[in-house]
Amino acid sequence: MILGLVAACGYPRPTLSGGDAPADAARLDAKDLSAVRFVRAANPGLARDVDARPTTETVFDADLPIGSIATGLVATFATDGTEVTVDGVVQESGVTANDFTSPRGYVVTASDGSQRVYTIKAHVLDYPTPATMFSAAGVTGVGLADLDGTLAVIAPGTNGNVYLDTTVAGATVPTLSAAIPFGATNHAGVAAGDLDGDGHTDLAVTDTSTVTIFKGPQPSFVAGSPISVGSSNVAVAIADFDRDGRPDLVIMSGAAVEILLNTTPAPPNNTAATFAPPAPFALTGTPFALSIADFDGDGKPDVVVGDLTGNAMVLLDRSTPGTVSFAPRADFPIGSDASTTVADLNGDGKPDLIAANFSPATISVRLNTTEVGATAASFSAIATFPTGKQPWSTTTGDLDGDGRPDIITPNTMPSSVSVLLNTTPPGAMTPTFTAHRELSFGGGLQWAAVGDIDHDGNPDLVVATPTQLSILVMR
Repeated sequence: MILGLVAACGYPRPTLSGGDAPADAARLDAKDLSAVRFVRAANPGLARDVDARPTTETVFDADLPIGSIATGLVATFATDGTEVTVDGVVQESGVTANDFTSPRGYVVTASDGSQRVYTIKAHVLDYPTPATMFSAAGVTGVGLADLDGTLAVIAPGTNGNVYLDTTVAGATVPTLSAAIPFGATNHAGVAAGDLDGDGHTDLAVTDTSTVTIFKGPQPSFVAGSPISVGSSNVAVAIADFDRDGRPDLVIMSGAAVEILLNTTPAPPNNTAATFAPPAPFALTGTPFALSIADFDGDGKPDVVVGDLTGNAMVLLDRSTPGTVSFAPRADFPIGSDASTTVADLNGDGKPDLIAANFSPATISVRLNTTEVGATAASFSAIATFPTGKQPWSTTTGDLDGDGRPDIITPNTMPSSVSVLLNTTPPGAMTPTFTAHRELSFGGGLQWAAVGDIDHDGNPDLVVATPTQLSILVMR
């Protein structure tokens, strides 16, 4: 966790890096150490700067980003003493390296020869196993959503269950509420948003041929009348396609994406969300994954669908208020299975394509090269990176706090999660990642989501199998 600069405790501490204070102002017994940091400029192996927090008058703790190497770290600090040593070696702030795989004692010597020892501890954040597990039934995906200020785990499938995060800040074990069910139907997809404009989060829930709006607030959702849509529905998402200020629905079925424009009246007549009849736009192959992003930078939400033949099908939004339309669909080869998601991997403000390839156990990346206002989307050549065996899907999250989305793939064999930390330089057109690292689980993993379950500011992992939810808390 990145914390602010360490403030002095007790009496004011000067921010000098040696014994340079004027003689008439210096205390002969001054031997304070403060403002301890690990700066990325002096530590290329760190993903970001880290401030060490004082836990006592003489102890500093630093939480280093996941993937950091604690050997050979250079600390910067301020002192009003005449000399600082570690194991007898004189230390220069921002220059001298030490092995922080165990606590280091920094000895500060005052002008009168007295000394004080400060302990600096560096802890590399990680996901310690075993995970905390919760039973589930018929799960077909997992996601996280803010339901009126409460984080919730959404697990579509049998009963379409939602679990409220009940973890107390600082708790060592995450907890979830009892499941909030939506009936006995097998729900293929769930999306969260304020669909009727009443300030509460609603849920759009699909089954094989309908979408139903469950009106918030949680936990007492009220089901509306099912709306008929295409068959073999796989996913649902929410976005304002016609830019009229009302969130619309997009349903991915076996043969098309269908857009349902929101026609809900303005308050006080917004007692329930209403929608225009679905407008279908044809797909090919076997649609498998749905994502929404603005690929061409025009401020409108575009659609990308990954299908199991290895294509990412992109539809650029050309809608106007009250009318939905898209540019002709463009198909981009992305991998062998195309469980596709999107994230801005190189920090250029454009969403890029990411796909998991079940076989041969890789992810594929295509960086977005579409110019603002372009009539068609364009992407770089495919770059592939190894993962664990049989990656089922992909998700992203900034695990190391450097502002870049990292990639997580749940793998069905041997039931692990692959973590690939993003090292792509800003604006680069060649993506780079660390070698994948495996976090072991039980059961055939298929889906994952990233969020702060224990409210400590660090990203935690929620992973799912068809019968189980598991939470790994970063510590």
